[in-house]
Amino acid sequence: MSAIGLKQLLMCDKGTLRTAPSNPVAMGLGDEATFDRTENPIKGNNDEEYPDKVLHKYSFKSYQFSASILQRILGFAKAGGADFQAVGQKTGPGAWTGVYEYIGDNFMGLDWEITQSQKERSILYTPSTAYEGFVDLAIMQSANSLNPIDLAQLGLGSMGINQDIYVAPDKQFASNYPNVLLCNEWEVIDRVYKIKTMGGKRYRDRTSVTFINFNFSITIDRVNAYDVVNYLANNRANTLTIGERLPNGSNFSYVFGGNVFQRKTELTNKKSEGNIKLTFNRNISLGDITVDVNNNTLTVLPIV
Repeated sequence: MSAIGLKQLLMCDKGTLRTAPSNPVAMGLGDEATFDRTENPIKGNNDEEYPDKVLHKYSFKSYQFSASILQRILGFAKAGGADFQAVGQKTGPGAWTGVYEYIGDNFMGLDWEITQSQKERSILYTPSTAYEGFVDLAIMQSANSLNPIDLAQLGLGSMGINQDIYVAPDKQFASNYPNVLLCNEWEVIDRVYKIKTMGGKRYRDRTSVTFINFNFSITIDRVNAYDVVNYLANNRANTLTIGERLPNGSNFSYVFGGNVFQRKTELTNKKSEGNIKLTFNRNISLGDITVDVNNNTLTVLPIV
């Protein structure tokens, strides 16, 4: 049996992979990566299957996070996709099970989802595009002769592994009114922050990203009516600031101005469970999102 699995994955700005990869992002430290090549034939009169598009779809989860990575993948969303290279396992000197490359008109559409919770901090990438048969064949043929890009030479580390930007879950603070915390850190039962691309499909089934969905929820160890009233007494459309600790001890902050979110407040009180859950959800256009790499901050302000 051939060596299975994928060894290295790289994304960069469209049109730059084979010259000087611009804004490169690698999987590095992460979870299992997958590649599925799926034929989607057209059915004939007797259920015979005529060739049509062939879907190339990847899925891989990275535990590497930084303001720079966030800024770069937002750039991919604005650009409608990215150049992409996936490298299979090594089978011998200068040989791999495949070096799959998607460049030029064959760049990859890209969806991604950031998850930050009590148990996980990751970015799930799902590049995918459906190709005509002759393009699919050319990609598969070239996979036998291409060489992987050396990610260490791009400053990303060997195979893109960078321990300095591996980020374990570590909540720091959350406030929904100026200078007032939503709760004490020790009261948090669970928190799930998700940020993901939203959009429809274009030619070749590439995702056209139109919005970024922000869905933040915090479940708090409180059940008193007083606490519910206290939340309801504060403007549900107030500013929201959330901090997550980075490996060097500093914080990455999400800062949302007033009227970006409308907080939802829920109470559960029963024999086996008691809590207050606060949820903030909204689709936000790409142009309203700003990332400050120097100050580790993502900001959304309600300004026309």
